[in-house]
Amino acid sequence: SKCDSKEGANAASKLINIDQVKIILGGICSSEVLGAKELIEAHKTINFCWGSSPEITKDSDYIFRNSPSDLIAGMQLADYVYKNGYTQIGILTVNDVFTDTFFNSFKKEFQVLGGQILIEENNSRDSKDFRTSILKIKTKQPRALIFLHIDPKNTGLMAKQIRDQGLTGQLFSAYTFSSPEAIEAAGYQNVKGLVYIDTPGLDMTNQTAKNFIEKYQSTYGDVFPGGQFYAAAAYDSVYLIARTIELCEEKTDCIKEILKGTKFSGALGEYSIDDNGDVVGIKYSIRTIE
Repeated sequence: SKCDSKEGANAASKLINIDQVKIILGGICSSEVLGAKELIEAHKTINFCWGSSPEITKDSDYIFRNSPSDLIAGMQLADYVYKNGYTQIGILTVNDVFTDTFFNSFKKEFQVLGGQILIEENNSRDSKDFRTSILKIKTKQPRALIFLHIDPKNTGLMAKQIRDQGLTGQLFSAYTFSSPEAIEAAGYQNVKGLVYIDTPGLDMTNQTAKNFIEKYQSTYGDVFPGGQFYAAAAYDSVYLIARTIELCEEKTDCIKEILKGTKFSGALGEYSIDDNGDVVGIKYSIRTIE
């Protein structure tokens, strides 16, 4: 559904109204899940997804996930940035549910810790030229800049333009730099040393995770770290839902009650799903481009 809310709603409508499904797995992007949310709730359809917006499970009875919320990611990166001595920063972003949620969480935690945001520049989601915003940020001379776009290639383009415009401070970002496409668009020298928060890493001492990744790579080839997480999350979801179907068949009210508070051990490790439908026990990773 192309990470688009309208496409997400259309896809859910087909699955629910035409295909008559009772359980939907996916999607990955928050916008597509949020687009389908009203329909899912109205039809009491179980949705097990991997989107990270806190709005996904807010006031929801039938949506669950084993991907942690962006609220946690924003707070975790804010704590890392501040404790590493970067107390005055700039922000460069685009307007999107994903980026808005992440930065709202980041800013709240960063300012509670005592950090100062010298400047924040927002651009449209479709923008590819960030030079005007970057020059405004440059006038404030922040020691560090946190930037993010929903698209890996465009996040890389942001990094290239940041360095091209002469900003030399420490760079921080999130998620999209786990994709080789982002580093390629930026140019390696422009992002060497960049620190970003990423999807949780898999513990390869966990035999389930090790076996899954080995089988995945033998079938599809290498997968970047963020891709590993989402592949493993989807893998676990199938077994989680299968376990509930054994007990409830396709009775969705029964399934939702079993999922609330359930504990699971799978490719992602040991975790549980709380009464709100959110995952408990999985943290994000902090990575550096070496």
